[in-house]
Amino acid sequence: MTYPPQDQIDALVNLYFSGQMTKTEQACIELLRIYPESFVAFNILGAALQGQGKLREGMENYEKAILLKPDYADAYNNRGNALNELGRVEEAVKSYEKAIQLKPDFVLAYNNLCEFYEKHNMVAELEHTLHRAQAALPKNDPYLLYHMAQLATREKRFEDAREFLELINPEALSLQIRSYYTELLAKTYDKLGKFDKAFTQFEITNKLVKQSSEAKRVKDQLYFNRVSELSKSWSSVTKITWPDVQAPNPHSLAFLVGFPRSGTTLLDTILRSHSAVSVCEEKPMVRAMRGLIGGLTTPNLLTGLNSVQITELRKAYYDELYSHIKLAGSCNLIIDKHPLNITEAALIHRVFPDAKFILALRHPCDCVLSCFMQNFGLNYAMANFLSLEQTAKLYDAVMRLWFSYNNALDLDVGIVKYEELILDLQGTVEPLLKFLNLDWHDDLLDYQQTALSRGKINTASYNQVTQELYTQASGRWKNYRDQIKGILPLLAPWAERFGYSVEGTKI
Repeated sequence: MTYPPQDQIDALVNLYFSGQMTKTEQACIELLRIYPESFVAFNILGAALQGQGKLREGMENYEKAILLKPDYADAYNNRGNALNELGRVEEAVKSYEKAIQLKPDFVLAYNNLCEFYEKHNMVAELEHTLHRAQAALPKNDPYLLYHMAQLATREKRFEDAREFLELINPEALSLQIRSYYTELLAKTYDKLGKFDKAFTQFEITNKLVKQSSEAKRVKDQLYFNRVSELSKSWSSVTKITWPDVQAPNPHSLAFLVGFPRSGTTLLDTILRSHSAVSVCEEKPMVRAMRGLIGGLTTPNLLTGLNSVQITELRKAYYDELYSHIKLAGSCNLIIDKHPLNITEAALIHRVFPDAKFILALRHPCDCVLSCFMQNFGLNYAMANFLSLEQTAKLYDAVMRLWFSYNNALDLDVGIVKYEELILDLQGTVEPLLKFLNLDWHDDLLDYQQTALSRGKINTASYNQVTQELYTQASGRWKNYRDQIKGILPLLAPWAERFGYSVEGTKI
């Protein structure tokens, strides 16, 4: 076997870590034409494909690398990452474990396995893996310390978490883990009442995310401009009455919407505890419909849709839905939970005029601050949250659009306030169930068990909905009054409109 010179491999690695995935893919293919048995090139090609969202193609190349070198720990580790993204969780764990078996001091494999268990709320497994890692890695390893801080946070040992985190040199971490580290440090300072330090770390987190390859591919202004243009097109519309839609609709639908960090994941978890409800969490059914339309869903465009087109849009929605969930025989209602589908309410109403909307509300200041404090997976919408000012501007634009829709359309809306939900779950949810034509079930009080049985929760609240209801996050913005004073003029009118105050959080 002949392998490429090390300098060519180093060039591929540098190209990959520069974030140029397409160029890395092309360079790997060229190198493999000359050196078809280069297991390292196959591994890097797999990572480049995975970085473009081509998970199955990435998997195929990791398998080729392993076939050429069966003891190649790096390929098993990367294969675990791809399997995890594909939702093949048991196989992902086995792949990480194989990497560790082949290389007992493999820091990145331990890191990925710990991250897997933490994201899946598998705290006992996280603790067990950390004990193994402590025996195999240096005590001051930054990845080990980071995950020990994660475990301490889970156990509410916030002072211990702070000590672990402050021992870490952030420069020793990869850029992605560094942003997770600064986010965890910020949240730890917040829990300890060190609010100035916390806000500084949240700012650092967002600056780090801005440096990532993902941030370079997405532009916050594109999403913001789309919402603003939609709002402009609907702002002068008084009332629209669309003709009845003669198209098959096999299920009752409700759409759980709101600005991100408004308590939608908590409400989703409570509602999915009901035997007659099936919740589909943040999947692109509405996007599949919008893709068929193209362009902005303006009043004129939606009014011009005929029954044949609406049938096609419904088919696109259900085809996508059925690829993500299996419906139980007892299911009477499907809840499509995707907060920013709030910006697509007109399209949803046109295609599904009988659908209900559940609007999740939270104090605008808490909502905006929480978005800024969260290290989201980046897309065109989430990119707006890297700036506190841009987050507030998007909140204002989204709410303006929502009220334009409500002025123009007869939307059937039930409202749930986060602050009321955490103080009185049953008293808040029972009226919502009545709105949804459902009866109260005591199973809804056991939502924590529902959360634990869900596996990975694909939102930023994955580790909060497994806990008992707590009120600490309500009114958090008051701890950061000085830092957010610049956005208060934009948010105060919305707070008043929703029954809140910028002087307090009582409803």
